[in-house]
Amino acid sequence: MSILNMLALTCCVVSCRFSIENSQEVILNVVLEDNKFINRQKDKSMKNIIIAASLTLLTIIASTSFANTAPGNQLTKATATEHKMQKVNINKASLEQLEALPGLGKSKAQAVIDYIANNGAIKNSEELTKVKGIGNKLAAKLTPYLSYN
Repeated sequence: MSILNMLALTCCVVSCRFSIENSQEVILNVVLEDNKFINRQKDKSMKNIIIAASLTLLTIIASTSFANTAPGNQLTKATATEHKMQKVNINKASLEQLEALPGLGKSKAQAVIDYIANNGAIKNSEELTKVKGIGNKLAAKLTPYLSYN
């Protein structure tokens, strides 16, 4: 049970308790007191009921509002490309780091690692196009995310 639901339940219990106590007082005072006191007690109990109902309604509205909000801090591969990323040194990157780059899957990332192992460090984006499966378009797309030092 969420905190807001518990708060709503507490408000309901408190308002019912006040209503019952005030109703008992009103009944006793009907027997013992005159009409003026009875009317004042009715006004007080009605105010307590209205306040309790208002608090309950506000709590329910707040809990449904919070329940419908989506978490905002989830970072996925798709959203990572939309954020400014720190550049990855292509010559020192792991397979997982290369896979996280937009447009590189597991096989192209492995092809980059194999190319570097066979031919040495990649010096620029033009040389990156020599890797199997990476053309000019993909190399241009990767440029903002890569360093070659």
